[in-house]
Amino acid sequence: MAKEIRTEAVAEPSLDFAEDMLTFHFRWNVEKYRKAFLSGSEIDARGFDAYYPSSSRSVQELPVTTVLINRRIALMGVPGEPFVDFQIGDHVVFSASC
Repeated sequence: MAKEIRTEAVAEPSLDFAEDMLTFHFRWNVEKYRKAFLSGSEIDARGFDAYYPSSSRSVQELPVTTVLINRRIALMGVPGEPFVDFQIGDHVVFSASC
């Protein structure tokens, strides 16, 4: 199979990049999570708030990065937490848009 792969030069090579901020809601009740975390951890409330500064809000602003190579290959980078449901469910995340 690998011997059949051929590379070809692109007449107008390009590399495009975009970064956008998207709003995501937490999957869990933030205060319940905080209490449960602190009850089973050596981290105190100040340490938790320093490590999870956005936990006081009900939403997160997260970066979504897209790279487009030669207008044919797209790569997307996002923080993983908002998509955990897709990893453990029977979902195919981006097949509908491809």
